[in-house]
Amino acid sequence: MSFSRGVRQVATATTLLISSLSPAQAHPHVWITYLATLVFHGGEVTALREQWTFDQDFTLVALGDLPTGAATKVLKPSDIPILEKSEFSNLRNFAYFHHVFLGAVDQGIGALQDFTARLSGQELVYNFTLALKSPIDPRVTPPEIGIWDDTFFVDVEPASDAGITMEGDGSAGCKTAIVQDDAHSIFDGMVTPPAIKLTCEKRN
Repeated sequence: MSFSRGVRQVATATTLLISSLSPAQAHPHVWITYLATLVFHGGEVTALREQWTFDQDFTLVALGDLPTGAATKVLKPSDIPILEKSEFSNLRNFAYFHHVFLGAVDQGIGALQDFTARLSGQELVYNFTLALKSPIDPRVTPPEIGIWDDTFFVDVEPASDAGITMEGDGSAGCKTAIVQDDAHSIFDGMVTPPAIKLTCEKRN
């Protein structure tokens, strides 16, 4: 089962509950809270290391792909590639919900690395790294990085400002902030998604 199929299953399971609501009220169907670390190398941002925590309903659907199903309490190493294939890999077609803006241009995202998953109580947690398509020097062009689903079937939100961190050579003198991206509203303009704004002191 693909991630999108998992989303549809959650949506179907909640149809009776939301049938009386307007389209705007009926979304989203899956909730993701994320932590992110901007990885620097040689003064440039080269990758994003992230943690996604899913809501309990989607967690149950995803666990249904495993041999032990919804009764799974601890993920085994053999479960990880199953989850990656069935509930994450097809997001490559949607840049894993990532938007990396340099000015008005979205440069997209690069390759997925180091995917793993675990259960935290009744919530599924993914950890992974995404390389940038090209390294970004934030002192030349400050990037704005958004993680959102354009259809708003999936609500992707940062855990907090403190959940956005930096590491590596060149991160000193930089700071991040969560901002509302007014320039890239989604869901027919009804939702303004959050984005990570990175600014750095200029080199002497």
